[in-house]
Amino acid sequence: MKLVVAVFMVLTFFGEVVLADSCGEIKGGIVTVRDSLIKMLNDKKLRTPEQKKLVKDTSDRVTMLIDQMTYPAEKKTDYEKIKSEWAMFKKIREEQVVPYIEAGRDEEAKKLAQGEQKVRLMNVMKWCGELRK
Repeated sequence: MKLVVAVFMVLTFFGEVVLADSCGEIKGGIVTVRDSLIKMLNDKKLRTPEQKKLVKDTSDRVTMLIDQMTYPAEKKTDYEKIKSEWAMFKKIREEQVVPYIEAGRDEEAKKLAQGEQKVRLMNVMKWCGELRK
């Protein structure tokens, strides 16, 4: 019986470490995602195919991290909330914010990026932290 309890405690500990690590990577990725877009928005010299690719690649990496995230079974609803919010962020970014930047519609892009998109990012980071509790 003591062995079963010990194994359970070790698995629980490592599960929390994995969850904490993946949340940390996601949060770090989100900072990179936001930074890559804000640079493109604020510096017209960075409106290049390379920067656009960086914007997409950083976003795709966070998607991959979220898809690979492990979480306790009782937190599935919380995980789905993170996944859904991120998907909406990514859709708006790819279909509206980046095209606005490319078209020189900077004010519209800024309004989205600094408004509802920023809220979405903050939600994902907040909910990721709550997933660990």
